[in-house]
Amino acid sequence: MPPLGQTGSNRPAADPVAPWWLRHLRTLERGVLVIVALALAVQVALLIIDGGSWLAALAVAVSAAGAGLVVRQPHVSLLLFAVAPLIATLTGWSPTGLWSIACFGGFLLALRGLPGLLAAVVVAVGNLLAAGAYAGTLTPSVDPEPSVAAFAGVALASAGSAIQGQSRYWEGLQQRTRDAITAAQAAAARGIAEERLRIARDLHDSVGHNIAVLNMHLGAAEVHLPAKADATREDLHAARAAVNAVLQETQQILRVLRLNSGSDEAATQPVASYERIAELVDQARTAGMRVDAHIEQIDTPIPSAIGICAYRIVQESLTNAQRHGTGAVTLRIDHDK
Repeated sequence: MPPLGQTGSNRPAADPVAPWWLRHLRTLERGVLVIVALALAVQVALLIIDGGSWLAALAVAVSAAGAGLVVRQPHVSLLLFAVAPLIATLTGWSPTGLWSIACFGGFLLALRGLPGLLAAVVVAVGNLLAAGAYAGTLTPSVDPEPSVAAFAGVALASAGSAIQGQSRYWEGLQQRTRDAITAAQAAAARGIAEERLRIARDLHDSVGHNIAVLNMHLGAAEVHLPAKADATREDLHAARAAVNAVLQETQQILRVLRLNSGSDEAATQPVASYERIAELVDQARTAGMRVDAHIEQIDTPIPSAIGICAYRIVQESLTNAQRHGTGAVTLRIDHDK
């Protein structure tokens, strides 16, 4: 199976795809507002045609004000939507159009985050009272309009609240998915960095040390050659040069691995050298050892292979002294010219 956050084609996994109505939530809101605006336009046209009273005009104006306050004052908007049909009923004008607008208003307000229960109760009560007063009864068998008006208010407000809740759920799911992908990528990056550091330590502690020892033995063999073994001496000299080149390349690889490991400490950590022997002594003293050290300062450049060998010898000596010895440690390094 591909790692978390990746597909089989090694591409980052996309966020979970929400249903289309959640991906176009703002379009849905605008569509409902258009429906409310058209319904209000129809009410205005009916007022003009039927010559409605000023109270009927006030009812339409109150409903229009509710639509205008949906964004800035949702609670006031809900109250205006519910009151408008009641005002229309006082004039004997049919509240059907206005309670229909109130239903869509409750849906829109719940969709925008107003508590669905509040929107459902306020709209349903307003619709029930307005339609019941106009019909003269609340009994469904006599006139079903009051019950239908109340049910429509509850249904649309509940639908808006359900869509809003689903939208929040999908937003949380997508955020958790992004967090999981980020965490997986960070864990993979840490694993790569740790592997680089492990390889660097292996090269530094094992391969580099063995190459340095090999170079030292080649130098010793060159020194002990008979005077007339010029050809062999040249071969040994060439071998030492090749070993030095390998050692330099190994140290360069170490630096690259440390720089790419993502660890500032690893990137700035120097490799073993003659100049760092004093640091070993300081570390031993910090650990509680008594070390009497005399390290001769050498002005001429020291080959890296010799410096590494000297560093490793001192490091191993101090380690053995700490593990197996007692009392003070005497360290003396002289340069035989």
